Amino acid sequence: AREVRHAVLHDAVRGVIFWALLAFQLAGLSWILAHYTVSLQLTFHVSGSCWALLGSIPLCCAERLLQRTAAGMKMHGLAGDGCLGFFGPCAAPVLLLLPPLP
Repeated sequence: AREVRHAVLHDAVRGVIFWALLAFQLAGLSWILAHYTVSLQLTFHVSGSCWALLGSIPLCCAERLLQRTAAGMKMHGLAGDGCLGFFGPCAAPVLLLLPPLP
């Protein structure tokens, strides 16, 4: 039982580090995108599509990543064998065409 608790704690720490690294990576990408949006004076349509792409990538893969970290990095034979799959196919975000606000 002690080994299982140690393995679960180890997996939880790895999951927290993994999510922290992804959060810092997303923050860095948004900083870079904001810099180029302002410095290149991109139009609303170009910058909006870039921001939509940056926002949809984490949403596409979040379900798969949350299942992985909620279940633990490895199941240790409790609910399956071996590592869970990491990246699966990401669903495309739904595109809603809305008129611009006044």
